[in-house]
Amino acid sequence: MGYTNYWNQKTDFTDEQWSKVKMEADYVRSWSELPQIKKVCEVEIHKDEIIIYGTCESMHINRYAKTKPDFEGQDITFNFCKTREEVYDLAVWHMLVACAFVKSDFTISRDNHNFTEEPLKEAVNG
Repeated sequence: MGYTNYWNQKTDFTDEQWSKVKMEADYVRSWSELPQIKKVCEVEIHKDEIIIYGTCESMHINRYAKTKPDFEGQDITFNFCKTREEVYDLAVWHMLVACAFVKSDFTISRDNHNFTEEPLKEAVNG
């Protein structure tokens, strides 16, 4: 079994949103100079796609939402990337949080973590 990150993308990123996401991807790409990250993570930024290569599965964030299913009954908004919680998971999760921050209908989750208001308040307030 492996640790997995999930996201739903229902609509396309606007020009402004995509510009912010690409800037964040460039920031994450700068992490590759850190010795702990360099061996396990590579970030590619393309016109309409960002790819994070890691030691498990690669993550693909697309500017445009999928419009056609690959098979009958597929939820075309659903995406995932299995990272096994390896070091590059930090880059994957960082990018998902950035996407959710700039795009309100971009929803994210990950294995064994529930995001509710109370635990976050407790963590902040100690």
